[in-house]
Amino acid sequence: MEEEEPTLSNSSIITCLAWVPRGAAKETPDTVQVDEEQIKSLLQKSEKLKKKVSKSGESATGSSDVTASDVAMEADDELAEYDLDHYDSPDEEESDYVGHDTVSNLAMYASNSEDPYITLQEDEEDRADRDDMTIKPTDNLIVAGRMEKDVSSLEVYVYNQDEGNLYVHHDILLPSFPLAAEWMSFNPGSSSTGNFVAIGYMTPAIDVWNLDVIDCLEPAFTLGKKVKKSKKKAAKPANGHTDSVLDIAWNRHVPYALATASADTTIGLWDMNQKKVVSSLPHHTDKVQTLAWHPFEGQSLASGSFDMSVKVFDCRSPKDSFKSWTLDGEIERVIWNQFQPFHLLASTDKGFVNCMDVRMEKSIFTLKAHGSAVTALSLSTEVPSCLVTASSDYEYKIWDIKDNKPSLIVSKDPKMGSINCAHCNPNSPFIFGLGGERDGLRLVDITSHAPVHRHFSKRQRMQPTPSTTSETDQSSSTQQASTSHSTDVTMETSEAVPDISSKKKKNKKKQLQT
Repeated sequence: MEEEEPTLSNSSIITCLAWVPRGAAKETPDTVQVDEEQIKSLLQKSEKLKKKVSKSGESATGSSDVTASDVAMEADDELAEYDLDHYDSPDEEESDYVGHDTVSNLAMYASNSEDPYITLQEDEEDRADRDDMTIKPTDNLIVAGRMEKDVSSLEVYVYNQDEGNLYVHHDILLPSFPLAAEWMSFNPGSSSTGNFVAIGYMTPAIDVWNLDVIDCLEPAFTLGKKVKKSKKKAAKPANGHTDSVLDIAWNRHVPYALATASADTTIGLWDMNQKKVVSSLPHHTDKVQTLAWHPFEGQSLASGSFDMSVKVFDCRSPKDSFKSWTLDGEIERVIWNQFQPFHLLASTDKGFVNCMDVRMEKSIFTLKAHGSAVTALSLSTEVPSCLVTASSDYEYKIWDIKDNKPSLIVSKDPKMGSINCAHCNPNSPFIFGLGGERDGLRLVDITSHAPVHRHFSKRQRMQPTPSTTSETDQSSSTQQASTSHSTDVTMETSEAVPDISSKKKKNKKKQLQT
């Protein structure tokens, strides 16, 4: 009997998602703290507002010329026993508490155990909620961009494969429709690693949120600026994009480097220490839809565009050192094959998947994978040649692309409408996260399909490792110019980087049947 995929159902769209590796998140996330100065400021604003309301009320009362003394005296006699004139006044016992009707009482006690009015201390349910907020070393986080009606949010899920748990840990309200999400551990201004996610929107700005902080109202930092619409055509800003950010790629080998793809037809190479674009690549002639850094070479960046081209740049000299292929259709996704460092996979809006070798001019194979746009490509993190594709035709498919001869293993309609994204768990090679236009986030254990289990269960698992020879060959294959380049990945900045080739609410928990 086929195992049911786990899901957290809700009528909304998951537009993008990203996995956080085990051990990357804080065990106990921080919460936003309000200090004494901020409380005083809030109290002062509250008192000023009360005075304004009081004065306006007195002014309105004094301006009235209508009197009815007889009726008023009779009404006063009948209502005197209720003392309505002092109905809103604090009792004598309450008068000692300054700011009784303001926000000051919210911060009077550090914990419930110190509050004399709370007689019932933490019960089993409270302890369970506290345990849910604790992130274990065996937990993965999943960050999902959600759009529900007119509200955009970022949901942070906790997934524990051993215990079979999936629940929402916390969420973040977003200012705009999320289009791309990329996790990264780079922490600007600190020698230690962090736990951040970069989000691309329908606007040109990229927000970087700290996933180790709960209830945050603002991002840790923002790259670029929102462009105000004007009737006059404004000059192109020197720092950032001018249109939507469609994809984001973090360079794990050059941690301060971030690449962004935009509808303004450019690729931005950002230095997150400086928080500015250090190089803008204008080589595409239409919207740039997708990006992927090479898994072993910090200088090699692949891109795909609506102009039907796939390009691979050598970012040591990106403006004149790149290689290009033209495919049949707009490019939806590009990914590198970590087990075949020369190979690059690209999908199109016509349902095709092409595999290119950076040393060759033509595709190695072209696969008609789906009936419509292939919106997602993901390779297993440890099982060679295991490829998952997903499409706007409502299906995901599992392929074996061994020896460049793709064969279909399983095709499945998960009943979640058009599938927008699919990514493999970095710590579990058979667990894939899917996001679609309905029913929210879906986790799929592909070995629950009997044909997949039979086909891949005995295949040797591997940890992708770089090959010195392949890196050297690949790097040179992207250099169309005959000029020699430095062995530093500089992205046209003054700072040199060593070349890689030289070395919601209450948490809702759901039991998963995997």
